[in-house]
Amino acid sequence: MATCGKEPVTLLIMIGKCTATKPPPAPGFVAVAGEKIVGSILSCRRRFRLGDQISWSLERGDAMTHPDYRRQGMWRELMARLSAAGDQIGGFPVMGFPAPEPFIGHRKKFSQQAFLRVWRMGLPLSPAAIRIQTGMPALPAWLIYRTYAVCRSVWGLFHPVGRKLQVEKVTGFAGWADQLWQMESTRAEAGVVKDADYLEWRFGSNPDSYTIYRAATSTGEPLGFLVAKERSRSDKEVFGMVADLMVPSRRTPILNRLLKAAVCDFRARGIILVDAWVSPAPFYRRGLLNFGFLPVKRHPLVVLEKHAEHIRKIGWGDPRRWVIMMADSDNI
Repeated sequence: MATCGKEPVTLLIMIGKCTATKPPPAPGFVAVAGEKIVGSILSCRRRFRLGDQISWSLERGDAMTHPDYRRQGMWRELMARLSAAGDQIGGFPVMGFPAPEPFIGHRKKFSQQAFLRVWRMGLPLSPAAIRIQTGMPALPAWLIYRTYAVCRSVWGLFHPVGRKLQVEKVTGFAGWADQLWQMESTRAEAGVVKDADYLEWRFGSNPDSYTIYRAATSTGEPLGFLVAKERSRSDKEVFGMVADLMVPSRRTPILNRLLKAAVCDFRARGIILVDAWVSPAPFYRRGLLNFGFLPVKRHPLVVLEKHAEHIRKIGWGDPRRWVIMMADSDNI
């Protein structure tokens, strides 16, 4: 029982399956006042690795507070309950990817800090993308886009695209993704564990939502993959997203070939802008920039200050050692 203003509020724990490989379920909390639901917070449990250490973490998902119950301590109480649940689990701490405005509340009320910041990058495929993102008139947006498109064309003359590689659309990860993850885990020192079980749960079980591109040699040996998704604001504002991306060999032609295959399909479907998130990991960040993605803003990966200090103390404070993509968050 908690008090929100003058009215008693009951906080009920609810358990949801939001995990792969059948771990203990992820907790969430619902706040009830009388017969009304007045607040809730959800979480998703993921496996994180720091070097050779693998442990479960809670990622904070959607949270809401009824307008009549805001600024009365409701959100603080929900976050406190979720943080306590994370402490009981042990391992990697509760984390989240809040927008800039909620992050101010995280920092002030819960002593949380941005452990690292993930770049959001955009690849404009139409003058409309420039106009919508900047609010500028149509003509200046068109001129900027044409200049940008010419620069990208010149870039393509000097950067290999791996034309001899085979890129195909597949429906799942069984039988080949573990081989890639074994290689990737030697390069990506910290981040979400992305073995075949996790990838199948995250993407393969949702074939209507995601498109999976796999790069392979002529003999069928897997070299990397890219997962794409679409999101619409309206008929004229359709966006593409690079949900996940893995190239264990760190070979630029493989990365470029996967990106080119996805972008060609995005163009054919009338998508005006492609979004991607990437941590400061040098290969992926530079690869997206060199392909033509433009940095837009940075999203904080937020943890409690005590957890951030511990992670830095044990040697994992360098953000370049982390590989984080868009689908590692609750953004999609």
